[in-house]
Amino acid sequence: MSDTASVKLEAGWAVIRLPEADRDQLLADLAECPCRAPKSAATAEERAWLCEQLAELPVRVPLHRIHGLRVALNSCPCTGPTAAGDTIRERLNRALGRLK
Repeated sequence: MSDTASVKLEAGWAVIRLPEADRDQLLADLAECPCRAPKSAATAEERAWLCEQLAELPVRVPLHRIHGLRVALNSCPCTGPTAAGDTIRERLNRALGRLK
């Protein structure tokens, strides 16, 4: 994530702070994949929830949702992970994983 982005635990919540450019890129990355892969369909609810929450920053995520969000943030099987592993989606996934 960029220098001003962060994911921290605060009072039992995962709090995600992102600059608007990262938020906009994440919203684009979370769009449903046109391949309609089972993974994409299975995580549609989590992706939709996160997209709704991204309307207002910072995003407060209940801890019980972290696993589902991390699954939803994984790359679609049709595209696979990026070579550098450096998209906002992948960086947010790793940051959420470090919380536990």
